[in-house]
Amino acid sequence: MRAAQPFVCVRVTDLRGVDLDAFSFDFDLTFAVLVVHPDGRVLHRYGGRDHRSADARLSMGSLVTFLEAAAKSAAAHVARPRPAAKRRTLDDVPVWRAKMERRKQPLACYHCHYVFDAERHQRLADGTWTPDQVWRWPPPERIGLTLAREPLGQVAAVRSDSPAARAGLRAGDRLLRAAERPLLSALDLSAVLEELPRGAARLSLRVERAGREVEATLALAAGWKVGTPLEFSWRPSKWDLSPRPGFGGRDLGPAERSRLGLPAQGLAFRVGYIVDWGGVPDPRFGQRARQAGLRKGDLVLGVEGVALRHHAHFHSWWRLTRQPGDEVVLRVRRGKDERRVRLRVPPRR
Repeated sequence: MRAAQPFVCVRVTDLRGVDLDAFSFDFDLTFAVLVVHPDGRVLHRYGGRDHRSADARLSMGSLVTFLEAAAKSAAAHVARPRPAAKRRTLDDVPVWRAKMERRKQPLACYHCHYVFDAERHQRLADGTWTPDQVWRWPPPERIGLTLAREPLGQVAAVRSDSPAARAGLRAGDRLLRAAERPLLSALDLSAVLEELPRGAARLSLRVERAGREVEATLALAAGWKVGTPLEFSWRPSKWDLSPRPGFGGRDLGPAERSRLGLPAQGLAFRVGYIVDWGGVPDPRFGQRARQAGLRKGDLVLGVEGVALRHHAHFHSWWRLTRQPGDEVVLRVRRGKDERRVRLRVPPRR
């Protein structure tokens, strides 16, 4: 790719030994591009996704535009030493290191999403974990902005009554800077949002509108980083959260839905596993499901009182919203018979 020629390109497929602070990004992603200056500073990031698909925010055209703009940004960057900081890798997280030392065989690969899992377990061990800490790298939508894939950095829509709308931002604006940091992509903006507090905060934005630059200040209310289970559903870090339903499977495809007379949209998955055996973190969840009457091969077609779209949405909803003692009523089909399966979330250990 011609746009990549100004760069020394390095493909990283294993996070073992990588400095998590120097090369930070949304570690739940399966793809991200970091533009790093020789002085060690990350100038720009490209990537991101949402619950729709892994490439919902990506395109070859926007990547080329990003690389061309990033090359100019790097050329204009004034090199300066980075503040001295101790290198921090995944193996420097104590609970992760202890976990690896207990393994009989070393892991073949350190997946990127292991980072959020390890950091959460460390905070749990330290007594500093709060549930809102699962909300990492807020997307532009969290402040009311929907950005176009192309042209890069252009506002496609502004949600009414959002921080962005109240600050006067408009569709067609092009993002230039956030908190005085230059922006080229949605992930650049998310990097700025990640560093803001979870409580009330203010964010300064500079945009280009009709050929001139406009300043806007967004007022963010406490809890602004918290999203919905659907928005969280794509993240692999959801699998480590508890409580768990203790079972899962695969979504039905269009042909199978049609054959079974099911709607084209909405929750419909076939139970492929029930986690009720020893050796898992907590088999009680699967044991409760089996005791309630759930079986492998059952079709889960809904949950009373909530509209869920797919299997991943079901899991994120359960893990983010259910509490010990809650009852969950599943609509289940077995053969030609439909039934209700009532599950009670077990108490914490």
